[in-house]
Amino acid sequence: MKHGFHISASIILLLGVSLLAGCAQKPKTLQVTYYYKPGCTDCSHAQTDVASLEKEFPGKITVESLDANSPEAAEMTKRLGFKEHGLVIRSSRGAVLWKATDHKLQMDEVREQLKSHLAYQEAS
Repeated sequence: MKHGFHISASIILLLGVSLLAGCAQKPKTLQVTYYYKPGCTDCSHAQTDVASLEKEFPGKITVESLDANSPEAAEMTKRLGFKEHGLVIRSSRGAVLWKATDHKLQMDEVREQLKSHLAYQEAS
């Protein structure tokens, strides 16, 4: 019986260490996705502003811009409730935390949302 107990305890210890190592390796970052319309002047300006967010929040967010006309992005914009395009902030697990539709994107509001969600994430 002692031999079986030592093996079980060792396996549990290894699993615990593996889980902790996995948590330490994967920082919790927020995902910011901007769905833009090609040729739209407002979208072009917003794209530049959205891209700069990664420098403002280094290591805490990832940013991507997607052509809202692509089949995959068009489907996602519909699911998000966007008329044509917009911005969404997702958790590290992909849950939608906040979104701004079409041309209602206010960068100050985006920054405030990011700060708020990052503070909540760091506290938990």
